[in-house]
Order: sequence, then C-alpha cells, then structure tokens
Amino acid sequence: MQLSGLIGADFVDGRGNVMIGANYSDRNIIFGKDRPWVSAGWADPGTQGGGIGSSNLSQFTPSGANAPTAGFPLLGATYGIDQNGAIFDPSNPLNPARPYTGPLGGNSGFKINPDGTLGYDEIERNYLQLPLERYSIFGSAHFDLAENLQVFTDIRFSETYASASGFTSGVFNVWSPTVPYNPANDDPDSPTFGQAAVDHPVPRAFADLLNSRPTPNAPWTYVGGLDYLGNFTTQTTSNVYQVIGGLRGDIPFGNSLMNDWSWEVYASHGKSTVLAQQPEGFPYLPRLQNLFNANQYGEGYAVTFPIAITGSCTTGLPIFNPDGSVDNTPSVSKNCSDYVVLRMNSITTLSQDVIEGNVQGGLYDLPAGRLQFALGGVYREENFGFDPDSGYNANQDYPNVVQNIILPVTVDGSTDVKEIYAELAIPILKDLPFVKSFEVDPGVRYSEYNTAGGVETYKVLGDWAVNDWVRFRGGYQLANRAANVTELFTPKGGSALTTGTDACANYTQTAVWGNVPGNSNRLNVQTLCQYLMVREGAPPTLYVPGTASANDYRYNVFGGQFYFPFVIGVTEGNPALESESADTFTAGVVFNSPFDHPALERMTLSVDWYQIDITNAIGTPNHDVIYQQCLDAQYNSLVGGAPGSSTGAQMAANNPFCALIQREYVGGVPLSPGNLGADRKYSAQFINQGGINSVGIDIQLDWGLDLADAGIDMIPGSFSMNILASVLDTYEESPFPGGDFIEYTGSTFNSSFNYRLFSTFGYNNGPLAVGLRWQHLPSIDTPPGTPATTFGVESHDQIDLFGRWSFFERYELRAGIDNLLNADPEIVGASTTDNNLGSTSANYDTIGRRYFVGITAKF
Repeated sequence: MQLSGLIGADFVDGRGNVMIGANYSDRNIIFGKDRPWVSAGWADPGTQGGGIGSSNLSQFTPSGANAPTAGFPLLGATYGIDQNGAIFDPSNPLNPARPYTGPLGGNSGFKINPDGTLGYDEIERNYLQLPLERYSIFGSAHFDLAENLQVFTDIRFSETYASASGFTSGVFNVWSPTVPYNPANDDPDSPTFGQAAVDHPVPRAFADLLNSRPTPNAPWTYVGGLDYLGNFTTQTTSNVYQVIGGLRGDIPFGNSLMNDWSWEVYASHGKSTVLAQQPEGFPYLPRLQNLFNANQYGEGYAVTFPIAITGSCTTGLPIFNPDGSVDNTPSVSKNCSDYVVLRMNSITTLSQDVIEGNVQGGLYDLPAGRLQFALGGVYREENFGFDPDSGYNANQDYPNVVQNIILPVTVDGSTDVKEIYAELAIPILKDLPFVKSFEVDPGVRYSEYNTAGGVETYKVLGDWAVNDWVRFRGGYQLANRAANVTELFTPKGGSALTTGTDACANYTQTAVWGNVPGNSNRLNVQTLCQYLMVREGAPPTLYVPGTASANDYRYNVFGGQFYFPFVIGVTEGNPALESESADTFTAGVVFNSPFDHPALERMTLSVDWYQIDITNAIGTPNHDVIYQQCLDAQYNSLVGGAPGSSTGAQMAANNPFCALIQREYVGGVPLSPGNLGADRKYSAQFINQGGINSVGIDIQLDWGLDLADAGIDMIPGSFSMNILASVLDTYEESPFPGGDFIEYTGSTFNSSFNYRLFSTFGYNNGPLAVGLRWQHLPSIDTPPGTPATTFGVESHDQIDLFGRWSFFERYELRAGIDNLLNADPEIVGASTTDNNLGSTSANYDTIGRRYFVGITAKF
C-alpha cells in the first residue's frame, strides 16, 4: 500500500512558492510456501534439500580418542538421533540396518536428497519478500529577492523499517557444546535412571552408543539446529535527511550576447543513520553451554549470583525429555530465549556535505550559432562510521556469537574531494548541403581526492544533423572514479551466504579444472589444495596428493561427505584501493520518418553502439572465480606444468587469488568435524580487478498511429508502440591487473544476456489509456569453467497490463496486473544430479501475478 500527498502555494504576490509533500508505503511479507514454484522444489525427489543443521534433529560427533565401539561405519562424521530416538547416519539415512525413522515430505521439511543424504528445508521460514515500511516528507521553497536573484531551499526526510530473516542458527564445529553424561543416571535402562541431582537423559539407542566408548561417562559433543530460538533476524531502521540552501540568478550584462548568463551557488548537508537490531537468532555460546550443563538441559535453571543480574530458563532446551525420549517441542519459554539470545544493536552513519557553484551562458556568436559554456566547482566530504554492539564485536577472547565466524570492529573513515569543471558547446557548421547542423561538445573535470590524489576526466561529444530525418551522434569520454567510503571502510565481517563448489573436493559438481579424474593437471591441483589446507594449520597427512585421502576428498564443514554448496564471503573495505577509470566510445544514428503517410510519419528509430573499457575496476571477487583463478591451469600456469615441477607454495604465489582462499581447520584429531580442511569461507575484500570490457548496441523504435488514419473510424483514439532492444556483443573481465580477460557473454555471470527485449504497446483515447508491457529474456548458458553437468537457463517472457482513466478533471484512476500470465521464474543452477526446483535469480519475478489500483485527486 502507498499513500502520497502534495500541496503548494504562491506567496507575496507570486514572488515566492512553497511546496510540501509526504509519502507512506507499507509492504507485507510473502512466504515461499505460498508460491507453487518454490514448494515444488521441496516435494521434488530430484531437487537437493538444505542441510539438516537448521532442523531440530540432534547429532553426536564422536571423538577419535573416545569413539564408540558399538557404532557403525559413517559416510559422514556425525550420528543422527531422529524424532523417535533411532540412531542413523545423516549421509546414509536409507541404510536398512540403521534407517532414519522420522517424518519425510509434507510439511515436515525433511526429504531424501538425490545424492541419498537426508535434507531439510525451512518451509515455515522461507521468505520471498520481506516486510518494509517507509515514511518520507519533503519541502521546497524559493523566493525572489530581486529581479535576478532568488533564494531557494529543499528539505527531505525519510524513515524506513525493514526486517530481514536468515537461516536458523545451529551449533557445530567450534560452537558445539559438550553434554555431561553418566550411564548410571542418564541411561533409561539403568536402575538408577533419573535419580541424580543433575540429569541429562538420552534415548536408549543413543545410551547404548555412548556406553560403548572406552570412557563411557565422558561428556559427548552435541551438534544440532536451534530452530526453537528463531532465525537469524535483523531489523533495520534507516533515517535519512538532507537540507539544501542556496542562491541563483541571472547576470544582466545588458547586451544580447551575455544576457543569457545564469549562476547558482548552494550548500547541502545530509546524513543517513542505520540502526540494525538483532532481536533473535543470535545465541551466546557460554550461556547455551550453561543450559546444557544444567539439570534436564536447563529446565528450571536460574542464575544464583546475588548481585545485579538475572537469568533463568523455565522450560529448558528441547533436546531430550526426562524419560529419555526426543523432545520435539518447537519453542522454549521466553525467559529461556531472553537468557540465551543476544539482543544486539549496531549503528552505521554516513554523512555528506557539499558546497557547489556553477555559471553558464553564451561566449561568442559564431557563424553556425552561439558558443556556450558551463563552469563550476564543488567541494564534497563524506564521513562513515560503524559502531557494532559490544556483544557483536571482534574484541573478544572467543567467537561466542554462534555461527558468526568473523565479527566486526568499530570503523571510522572520511573522504573529501575538490573538483572544478568546464564544458563548451561549439557550433561548427549549419545550413549546408548534408549538414543541417554540426556541434562539438568538449568538457574537462579535475578532481583532487584526499585518498586517491588528483585525477582528470574529459569528454568530446559530437552531434551531426544531416537533415530533419537523419542525425548522427557519438564521442569519447574518459571517466575516473575514486573508491567510496563503503569500498574503503566497510568493517570486516561475514556477508550473506553464497553458493560455490569446493574445487579441492571430488564431487560430481566439481568443475573440470578441479580435483576430478578427467583433469590432466589433477596431481598439481591436489598439491596446491594440500598447501592451502596446511597453510591454515592442517597436517600434511590430511590430504596427500595421489592417494585416496585426496582423490576421494569430499568433506564439508559439518564433517559429512555430502555436497554442501554454501560458503561465506568475508567482506572488508580496502583503504589501499586505486581509482578506477573507464574509456567509453559511442556512435549512433537517429532516424525520424521522412514520410507524410499517417502510418509512417510518427516513426523514430535510434541505434547506438558503445564500447566501455574499465581499468582497475573496483569490486569483490566471488567464490568460484577465486578458486578457478587459483587452481585452473588456464589462469595459473604453474598448475599446468609437469606433476611435481612446482610446490604448492610456488603455485599459490603464482596467482594472487590463492591468497583469498580460507580453508577451515581448527585442530585436533584429523577427520573429525572442524578438522577437515574444508571449504568454509573466502576473502571478499574490495579489490582493484584487472578490468571490464563491454561492447553492445542499444536500439529503440517508437511508432504511433491514429486509428482513424488507418481506416478504423469506428474506434476512436490512437495506438502506440515502443520497443527497446539491448544487444550485448562482448562482456569480459580480467580478475586482476595483468590477468587474462575471460569472456562471459551469453552466460549467467553478471546476467550477461546476449540481448534483452522490452516492448510497450498502448492505446490512448483522451482520458483513457491502456498499455501492455512485454519483457523477453533469452536462454543463457553457464559461465566458463562451470561443470558440464550444470544446465543453463531457459528463455523467459513476462507480460504486464496497466491502464489509467482521468475523470471530472481532478481525478485519475490507475490499475494494472503485473505478471499477467503468472509466469514462474526460470530455474537457475539445475544439473544432472539436482533439478534445483525453487531456485532462481533476481532477473525473474518471484512473486507472481499481482494487482494494483490507485487514485490521484487534485484539490
């Protein structure tokens, strides 16, 4: 819903004007379960589900030094305890000897994945559209102080509230709590079961497993989801204001040449303040461990320290019931949640101050017209600050915020720039054969940044009108952009989860240049992967090139061998960034219809070619590009050498992207969770990439026709058509300075479609107008280096219907249907082993058919 209003008035006999406007919008939440294209993926046996780490299942991680002898071989590294208390292998849930006996399908969220593992989808917490509420108000005014002097001001304010919800928190790896265990009191088959002051009952089958350990009364390591504490949730309140004030006027020189000079001077101050609150989903590990240590997993727990603090948990954690059965309760008491979950507040501020002055007008009357100029200068300063909550700050002894690997620190930074510019409009020729007019527009700008130093930009544009029907245009521009405060000073921290395949592992999804049998450079790839793991503290014996430990390596961060395509990009600003520059060449032609026939006289066609070459492009690398640059012999020449001709360290030093890889190794006994050298995160720091080159053509066709002129007298009004086509001939990137360019045209990388088509057809009859929009996106392939088992994306069409009706001179009614045919988004990421239903990209509408109606009233 959206409401807006605008009111204005003149004052002091028309010398001044004031205008005030306000807007309110409210957007509701939309769940994935309400869209069939999403739920189809949950029900499809050929679509991989998510990991069970976000479910309510409990898991046990055996210790290599105290492993149970009554266990059974695991494909993964944890034993699962299902809802009925049965012990099973999450990586092999259909094992007839030890099967998973819990629910499957329906609304349970559990399913058997195509690779045979147990999967879980958060059906009730899958969001397609998050709620958002916004208020805004603005006011502007101007007043004529004198005939050629005006004062003006503009004031704007907005407040936006949005709630974002991520996945469910879970405890594993360094966040796995330990659970006390005493067979005499915690085994349901023990005659003294439940008779101790502090009990931690477990299911019978699980007790048999724990009792078979060499030290049966040792604590056990818990792994599991914390769905009863809610998803990771961030509620963001943004306040933005801007105040502008200045003077403008004309310079009355009193002669025909200079009487069109005008000037403007203004100052602006603006500030954005973002309060990010985390009300749920961020458990604090020490308090969570306290509840696991307490009787009945914290039931009735209360802090006993007598001064200033409180903390209690009425229900305890829903792990196991007093009789040893599984506790499947989906929630805990509020005091329990209040005790465990950190309620955090972080503040980000960004302010900008601007002082700018401009003057423009005519300089000299040339034979072809008046020479005009524009001249100006500006000073701009930006200040950035980020202050994280003390509980969400990296200045801690241990990563106690569960599942948050990289915690931020306080960041402050500022940039400022002084700029001057000058532009000319030079008429060269006019009213000659084949030259109705010819004009050249040069311009230059000098910018002095406190971070990047001085840079120049300039342009030379030309416009040649052959006659009333044909016009040519084009030119060259050199642009420079210094890094902004976000790119310079973003605090170090984990970004949202991204997808990626571990190229050091031998999955069916692994790229052909990775650790797969068909790669002729496999031994060198394994040597490099071994180095990357050892660099993070893993022993060399964990991953030995040419042996089964490397050939069959499939471990993920959970300790299992199932495919887990999710990684974390560790974002961070980079104060050492250099400015990026862009050379842009354009050439185009505009045709206006030379015909007088009613069917052709309102036709216009424009065709514009462009070539954009960006050097030192500022960006953040993605996971798969980093791994391909490091491990693919096409980009790391030493990997293509004879096996053993280079060490892992030498190969890593041969491509700078190897330094961005961060394997996961905690230490301890190898082949237990957290000690597997797994693909967990990568550095997504802002860097200067080598460059980006793009070449394409933009085409626009406009046409209109009065129906009466077409002989259709019985239908009043006119028909119009607008067709926009954008054709991409080349899109390529070089990941680092001096690196080779990689061609991505026609691939999903950066949504590099070969072309895009956007058409609008309209009918207009006085106060009534109806239109139809058609958007077409062609099919698109996977990027270079993607496994051959991954499919591209099908073509897509979407149609929107809209209209308006003006009546009683004061009112206008608007209505329409977006996505008229309810077209589902295209599936992105499908492969021979995973249908990937329910997964798409931002190129496609995920909401489906929806209606809108609005009315405008003038008073």
